[in-house]
Amino acid sequence: MRLVSLKIYKKKNGEVIRDIKFNDRGLSLICDLEGEENKAHGSSIGKTAFIRCIDLCLGAKSTNVLYYSKTLGVNQPFKEYLFDNEVCLALACENNGKTFVLERNIFDNREYVDSEEFSNIDLYCQKLKEIFFPN
Repeated sequence: MRLVSLKIYKKKNGEVIRDIKFNDRGLSLICDLEGEENKAHGSSIGKTAFIRCIDLCLGAKSTNVLYYSKTLGVNQPFKEYLFDNEVCLALACENNGKTFVLERNIFDNREYVDSEEFSNIDLYCQKLKEIFFPN
């Protein structure tokens, strides 16, 4: 299985927040900006949130991992942004020559695989197992 791209967008108006393409060969790195003027930006630039977005698309149970941590609690401004803007995640993956789009709506906990909606997270995870572990 290979990750192709992760698109983060607003469902209510279709505005793309981020559209990240993964390297088609080799390793994709998540890092802060380079250069002397960006040295202060190594923290709080969204590296962990990015990984959590991928995790959600790959079947993590709860969407609150994006805005909640055990040590800091709820990041209320970020949570409000996600819900007010109806933020969705779409992870494109390639497996055995076929591309699949795994989509999670943060604001209403809906899951889709190639536009097919699943009524709950367990059925979504079952579909992912069928795609990535067919045996």
